[in-house]
Amino acid sequence: MSSIDISVKCPAHIVDVQSELLDNLKPALADKVFEKVGTKSLYKTSCDEDVIDLAAGALRDGIQSDWDLTDVKSCIFVSENQRLMFPGNGNVLASMFSYFEKSFIINMNSGCTGFVDSLFIASALGGKSLIICSESYSKRVSKFNRSVSPIFSDAAAAVMLDFQHIQFTSLANVNDSSKYKSISCGYDEDIRMDGSVVYEFVISHVLPLVDDLLSRKRYKNVFIHQGSALVLEAFSRLSKKYNFVIHENLGVRGNTVSATIPILLYDTYGPKIDLRSEGPFLLVAFGVGLSASIGVLEARV
Repeated sequence: MSSIDISVKCPAHIVDVQSELLDNLKPALADKVFEKVGTKSLYKTSCDEDVIDLAAGALRDGIQSDWDLTDVKSCIFVSENQRLMFPGNGNVLASMFSYFEKSFIINMNSGCTGFVDSLFIASALGGKSLIICSESYSKRVSKFNRSVSPIFSDAAAAVMLDFQHIQFTSLANVNDSSKYKSISCGYDEDIRMDGSVVYEFVISHVLPLVDDLLSRKRYKNVFIHQGSALVLEAFSRLSKKYNFVIHENLGVRGNTVSATIPILLYDTYGPKIDLRSEGPFLLVAFGVGLSASIGVLEARV
């Protein structure tokens, strides 16, 4: 089958972004920040809930929807928050289910490019793959921070793919590691982000790459990492130039880091997507690193 299956799990606690901004900033500044970030609501994990709980919830929902997890060749867990120093989250998750005894279990400490990067690895391994993207940045925000608090949201997405029937092609990667501190988090520290540096990376590195790729081949559906309203507005100029659809869910989901693109696919098409009829999809991910990964997900010919 040339379809992919997606399950999404979000925490029960929802934050009203505009109210939080007004509680912490003067009204004029709160309105300005609210317009730039573009998020209306965010999800936050409870004190006794973490990325593995979210991932397990997403996977259980998939199993209840009759996912076939027999002979899964690779299980890739993408997150920047670990329950333990070791073993990795993927091994802890695998211990909760009986399907992964013979699978490659891969733990990826990766941010916003994590889903696209994991597609590259899974496609190289071939066969059936389960990709889990689960993040809880709220665990790393001890007090209100206007650069972080109104943007990042906790969530998990589980994605089942079979590379006998679909394919992923990596088209471009770019890094500016000299700016890695612009989105970073040390041990026992809060997340810090310089949004202006990240935005400049998108304008100077990512947009030109996407422009060049689209000038050579057009794609109807382009799925862009839901970084902020300001970032999506920058891409809207390309959508007008090349007549493609920009799918968005930033307002209701927030920036869920590595899970943004799979959740966006889920919100656009539902839990099962037939790539033969709906694809190909151009996937554009960027952020922590600073890095960007761009590729195409489509049915195998």
